[in-house]
Amino acid sequence: MHGIGKNATATRCILAALAALWVINLAWAAHAGLVVLDLGTLTATLLLLGANLLLYRRVQGGARAYDLARSVAVFVALGTGFTLLSYLGLTLHMPLADRWLAAADQRMGFDWPSWYRFVRSHALFNAILLFAYRSLAVQMIVTLFALPMSGMTVRNREFLWATAFTLLATVVISALLPAESAWVWYHSDEQIAPGPWHDFLAMRDGRLPVLDLQQLRGLVTFPSFHVAMAVLLARAAHGTRCAWLSLVLNMLMIVSTPSEGGHYLVDAVAGIGVATVAILAARQLAGTASQSSADAPDAAPIVQAS
Repeated sequence: MHGIGKNATATRCILAALAALWVINLAWAAHAGLVVLDLGTLTATLLLLGANLLLYRRVQGGARAYDLARSVAVFVALGTGFTLLSYLGLTLHMPLADRWLAAADQRMGFDWPSWYRFVRSHALFNAILLFAYRSLAVQMIVTLFALPMSGMTVRNREFLWATAFTLLATVVISALLPAESAWVWYHSDEQIAPGPWHDFLAMRDGRLPVLDLQQLRGLVTFPSFHVAMAVLLARAAHGTRCAWLSLVLNMLMIVSTPSEGGHYLVDAVAGIGVATVAILAARQLAGTASQSSADAPDAAPIVQAS
């Protein structure tokens, strides 16, 4: 079938990478004496998605549904796996990097406290930035469904690989350079979410022996995952009818990260760098490097270039 055969090699590579990720996770957790809960639910979800893959591979005209099922399975396994890895990385007990990140901001001339006060003193601007920051999950879900269902197979494959590289880079770097956040460093009056804050401190202090996969939160400060994904999402929408909307929304997301995510400016700069490298690597693997407009001829009206 068109599209599915071309994806077979990429699918095998993705499965091998995911298997390696989970072997590392479970071995690391066992070595650290940590118990990982809810593996059964994750396994059942992936098995169900795998069954859909086998079904759609044999159904005439099922290429788009196959691509969607594969994308969802990869996102579930990737997202859960790297979130777990971000927790395990804190068991390395690396020195906190906040002082270095704050110093980097100062060298760039960025006054984080002044910017934070400016944002908080302008209610409308603050609300817009908060909306943009919180749009990440919705944008990822929309992109996850829109690309495969629009027949943009190559663009979707690039997005999957770029997301995988971004997760790997942000989680590994943050494990080596953990940071509490600019909110904490500058003693702001921000009401920090108790869940992630508790988990960050508990993992570093060895007070979180049980990790429930359904309760894990993102603990990455440097580089900013939000910023990296903003670049990837804008790239995924490039050339489509929603390109400008995506570009504006994701630019606002990048601007929002210091005040709404407690990030240093250098977190955002590093996030852009990670995303750029991830896209270049993904284009090579996805086969889009030599294409001026990946999948444009097959794109459905939902995201077709206007």
